[in-house]
Amino acid sequence: MLADADLSGANLTDSNLNDVALRGADLTGATVADDILAEAKRCGATMPNGEQFTEGCEVD
Repeated sequence: MLADADLSGANLTDSNLNDVALRGADLTGATVADDILAEAKRCGATMPNGEQFTEGCEVD
């Protein structure tokens, strides 16, 4: 679980993020391919482009 982690600027090119919880994580400026993030749980994460991921997220 990497929820609320500061991963800004990280190189995640060879990472396996399948089913990893990234809720609230900051990925701003991180190097990571879209296919690597596709299977991660991204609700509330700040994506590498600085936008917050909300697609398909449930409202609490």
